[in-house]
Amino acid sequence: MNTQGSNDFNSQAEESKKQSNSIKVLTVLVVILVIAIGFLIYSNMQLRNEVEDQSQKIVTKDSDVVQKTKELDELRLEFERVREEREALGLNNDSLNLQIQDLDKTIAQLKRTGTANAKKLRELDALVASLRADLAQKDEQIAQLTSERDTLRVNVDRLDRERTMLRDTITTLSSTKERLQSKVDVGSVLEAQNVKVSVINKRGKEKDTKRFRSKIIDKVKVDFTLDENKVTDAGSKDIMISVIEPSGATLYDLANGGGIFDADGKKAYFSAKETINYNNEKMDVSVLYDKGMPFEKGKHIVEVYADGHKIGESSFQVK
Repeated sequence: MNTQGSNDFNSQAEESKKQSNSIKVLTVLVVILVIAIGFLIYSNMQLRNEVEDQSQKIVTKDSDVVQKTKELDELRLEFERVREEREALGLNNDSLNLQIQDLDKTIAQLKRTGTANAKKLRELDALVASLRADLAQKDEQIAQLTSERDTLRVNVDRLDRERTMLRDTITTLSSTKERLQSKVDVGSVLEAQNVKVSVINKRGKEKDTKRFRSKIIDKVKVDFTLDENKVTDAGSKDIMISVIEPSGATLYDLANGGGIFDADGKKAYFSAKETINYNNEKMDVSVLYDKGMPFEKGKHIVEVYADGHKIGESSFQVK
């Protein structure tokens, strides 16, 4: 009986020991589980923080790309302005056109992707800085050329005014010269004074009456005095006389010393010519005309010419 009791007691003790060990194991498992859950929670929090940090970085990069794209768009407009100003100055824009085309490609690529890594952002920063420097240089060149063009325009305008003034002066001088030349031309015309007509008969006897019988006239003699003239050129001068019949026809015979000449800008005929040497002083001149046939009855006009101008006139009657 005692043996049975002892066995029961030992059995209970072993059972109690097993339960105690199970509780310990369970406690350890619970602790491990709690630690694992805590680790998972911590890891999850770390991962969430990393994701948030990464998301913030991506947002920051996207914002930088947008800003750089905006800056490049603004520079694109400035380069377009530069192109128009250069064209207005007559400058070649081939290289600038290629530069704008490359810039358009860069802007289109940024707008298409919308993102950029750190290296790309550095490249964009360098590109913007380079474009700004190039734009400033081109603006400086345009400003200098514009100033030179404006100065040139001022000089051209001044030269135009001076040329106009000079042309007006030349016109005035030409007009004055023409007036003076006209006065000189008028002043240079010789003047035949005291024009007298006489006839010489076949015996060589001279008659100076105003009326002559046709049958006694062998030659007609015209005497006059050239007045002093300091304006006209001295030297050899041809003196022509034109004997005009009552019908109005001029007597001339090419075989007998007559001919054609310009009188006051028109074609005229002369009956006889005498070449003299004029020295600007008063000079007596005689010209003989030999018709070789009888004169018509009526009044005959005798005109005296020198240097293409009529310088005197007289008449005689034939009965």
